Amino acid sequence: MNYINYKNNKISNLVLGSVQFGLEYGISEDGMPNQSEINKILEFSHLSGINCIDTALSYGHSEKSLYPFLQDNKDMLVITKISSKLFQENAMFNTQTSLDNLGLSSLYTLLLHDSNLLYGWKTDYDIIINNLKKSNKIRYFGVAVYDEDEFNLATQNNNIDFIQIPFNIFDLRAIKFDYFEKAKKHNKLLLIRSIFLQGLLIMDDNKIIKNFKKAKPFLDEFSQYAEKMNMSKLELSFSFVYHFAKENIMIFGCNNLKQAKENITIFNNKRNINKNNIKDLIKSFKDVSPDIYDTRKW
Repeated sequence: MNYINYKNNKISNLVLGSVQFGLEYGISEDGMPNQSEINKILEFSHLSGINCIDTALSYGHSEKSLYPFLQDNKDMLVITKISSKLFQENAMFNTQTSLDNLGLSSLYTLLLHDSNLLYGWKTDYDIIINNLKKSNKIRYFGVAVYDEDEFNLATQNNNIDFIQIPFNIFDLRAIKFDYFEKAKKHNKLLLIRSIFLQGLLIMDDNKIIKNFKKAKPFLDEFSQYAEKMNMSKLELSFSFVYHFAKENIMIFGCNNLKQAKENITIFNNKRNINKNNIKDLIKSFKDVSPDIYDTRKW
């Protein structure tokens, strides 16, 4: 497992996402795992060197599903999210709700699940964040963003340490708008989601449903690239994102232990993509429509 260091904290490059543990998520029909399967996924991930989990208060019973594992594995770093509304109403109470769900006394990072508060940021918010840190309920604070304006606001905010962004081979805004360089300049850590575009990029070609018909030409081209480069679509997805994000952290999700093993094994054995292939991939997918890569438009 690859690791990075952020403010003297060692974090695995790969972070286990737990949205599937509490919600029907993505476009596959695998369903939610039961608690026994969740425990197996967590144990295998931990033994494989993953030391960070991403969750959220709004992910159904996801936080609670992590509780049994976390009682015996206090070294695991937990990142969770709350909405701007809950942060404004009572950040201390709602953060404590997450802590109680998880069975923890402190969070590694608390993220705003949306960027609404970035527009018109108030001193009151700084005070709230400082109080959360002083009371040891959180170590770091951050926000999930969707577009360039939100990202730029987040980089200028001194209380934001982590910025969660979408990035994959169809959604190249992080490259177009220099997210990686800007984050490094402002000492922000990027937490990258949507590597597989909720599973669309790695679906079997014959399972792609009609709702994504407009994505089919791009998906076919992506499959051709993977075949040409002698990679699976999963490996190409990981390798492309890692090429740019190796100094940051990347979220993967899974519905069962088999998927967890496949993801982690492929990540650990990923290959470098040469610069010419990177240029070709960017050129081929730079004009993918937001209707395809922005899951809010699905």
